Amino acid sequence: MAGARWVQKEILEKQPDADVRVYAVWFSMLESDSKPSWPREALTDPRVTHLWDEGRVLGRWYAQDLKLKLWSMTLQTWTDALWDAYLLYGPVARWTSGPRPLVGWGTTIMESRDELRTNLESLLRKSTKKDSKRRGDGASSSHRERKAKRQLDACLDESECRGSCCRSD
Repeated sequence: MAGARWVQKEILEKQPDADVRVYAVWFSMLESDSKPSWPREALTDPRVTHLWDEGRVLGRWYAQDLKLKLWSMTLQTWTDALWDAYLLYGPVARWTSGPRPLVGWGTTIMESRDELRTNLESLLRKSTKKDSKRRGDGASSSHRERKAKRQLDACLDESECRGSCCRSD
């Protein structure tokens, strides 16, 4: 929860015009975690899409994809799912056999927040420079934004997921 609040306050609120999307995937890791109590109020920015993953499908997929052995200080045990983490992708990322290319990732969000901020700011600077060179100004490309949003929405759609993820926005 602290990580989500930090992203809202230190990333989203401080960069209201940044061309970013946040997909917050929530699932049960602690006894107090449940769909009725998930903390949507921690991330209220309109660029955030909240998802509930009852079976931890995405968290497990990332743990396998990144070849992680995850020790949870909170749970004091090994876990099979990546959680309380950020995964950062740039504007060219596409989901084929998995989302690629990954710009950076870290866990927990609070422990890796400086790296998250640095990676994101670097990505935003590069993206702004490329957009300015291509169009001769600093405006964002609404066509490119809509296309990227449609692609990610299709990937996260229940029928595409083939898991127990469900959209809820």
